[in-house]
Amino acid sequence: MTGLAPPLRGLKILDLSHFLAGPFATMILGDLGADVVKVEPPSGDPVRTLPPYEIDGMSTFFFSVNRNKRSIVADLKSEAGRERFLRLVETADVVCHNFRPGVLERLGISYEVLHERNPALVLCSVCGFDSEGPYAQFPAVDSLVQALSGVMSLTGDPDGPPARVGYQIGDTAGGLWAAIAILAGVHGRLADGKGRHVEVSLLDAQLSLLVWQAQDYLSHDVVYQRMGTRHPTLPPSQAFECADGRYVYATPSALPRWWAGYCRAIGEEWLLTDPDYAELGARQRNRDALEAILAKKFRSRDSAQWIAEFRANDVPVALVQTVDEAFALPSVERRHMVVTVELPDGSSARMVGNPVKTGAAEVFRAPPRLGEHDSEPVFGSPVAGETPGSPSPGGGSRAT
Repeated sequence: MTGLAPPLRGLKILDLSHFLAGPFATMILGDLGADVVKVEPPSGDPVRTLPPYEIDGMSTFFFSVNRNKRSIVADLKSEAGRERFLRLVETADVVCHNFRPGVLERLGISYEVLHERNPALVLCSVCGFDSEGPYAQFPAVDSLVQALSGVMSLTGDPDGPPARVGYQIGDTAGGLWAAIAILAGVHGRLADGKGRHVEVSLLDAQLSLLVWQAQDYLSHDVVYQRMGTRHPTLPPSQAFECADGRYVYATPSALPRWWAGYCRAIGEEWLLTDPDYAELGARQRNRDALEAILAKKFRSRDSAQWIAEFRANDVPVALVQTVDEAFALPSVERRHMVVTVELPDGSSARMVGNPVKTGAAEVFRAPPRLGEHDSEPVFGSPVAGETPGSPSPGGGSRAT
């Protein structure tokens, strides 16, 4: 499909969030066409200057989650800055923030105040652990969320210490749920014309991702432990070291035909009839003995040879790759998962693309410099220092 408009065109979002979870959520929506205005304090988002790497004078951390946004400065601790923000609220669809519970109230911009200015507004609050109770005021960062949610206890080798997941799953999962919450709030407003306050906890987001591990605990009191690359219930789904020192992850999952293909690929078809390994339940009971057999087998050939064998037998398989190898995959280019944004000095920078493909043309703009859009109209309405009558870059009227 071609010629489609961005699906969120006309949606106006005021982004008060900082660090990672909130900015990630609003960037996703900006990629899909929403007009996102990042409202920053005079000092800017704290991660703008986070070392050690930077692009266009801003940290790569900030750069990675703030594209397709505009930036204005408003000191919400001052009466003038607060009033400027509230005037923008009157024509916005969404306000997103990840302040600790109670901060909006102390700033004088509680949901009740925002709702009075704009009854159709959707407020999205992203908190760390809880909005009330003993955990409400505890500071939250990605690794703490991984630790408290049990995710860290599941990650790492069996005989090693707990490990954090190698990327920021605590924050990014919260951001994904926040984007969903915002869209749910906006869609709900279509039915009754009323705004609402939607909320996402980073802890809740992690618990939701435990899926069947959580279900096994809730239903059978099973508490899973660290198992390295081993799948807890689907042996021999794990990575084995090959003759060239690389690791290959192949899995028969729970399908008998994949287990048959697995055995053919490694040249050990006797496993298909041996009562210790023929069925999944037997493999679960005898996984240590099976792993010893397979570890020796995998070390007999290079990784490329094993991948070719498993693919020839239609068994799911992958080389354990580094990040640079992952970005070299042909599908990354074909699906436009590396995009280029132009910088003010005429140079360009590469970024990770948006995985949601809608059929509309994709537009990616570099993250804004602090206060870069202070002199522009916001949502079609001038604010202090703006020139009245200029068109709104977002276009369209506010959805109701």
